[in-house]
Amino acid sequence: MNSRPLALDVLLARFGQHELIDTGDLESDLLELQRADVTMMSSPLMQKNLAGLHEDTRTYPESRDLYYERIIRPRRDNLRVVLELASQRGELPDVGVDSEYICDLLFGALLARVILPTGLPIDDRLARQTVATVLHELRRTDSSGT
Repeated sequence: MNSRPLALDVLLARFGQHELIDTGDLESDLLELQRADVTMMSSPLMQKNLAGLHEDTRTYPESRDLYYERIIRPRRDNLRVVLELASQRGELPDVGVDSEYICDLLFGALLARVILPTGLPIDDRLARQTVATVLHELRRTDSSGT
């Protein structure tokens, strides 16, 4: 018998596919990635199941590994590639940008709005705001050299 929760199977089927984003512009790439995550995190499926899913990933190693491999890692990998391509185009400094931190900045706001009972929307405005924050951070890093 499959010990994996049904909600995880449904989430994997719906949100487990990832395509490389390359519009040729960092801001557009980030916005496209963020809009995809807004779609996922604002879905009733995710909103109703996220707390249980996190408990399942804590309890069941198979669920944790699948969630990481099919949902988390591909998104983080996509962002890393977007940042590398932007660097190759000269939109970012050659110094190493911490893609994990940038991913946390983008996704953390979405996650907080699902988990915390604020009632605040997960929408395109939030996608644009979080991308603007990330671009500000990347520019700050570029100008300060840190």
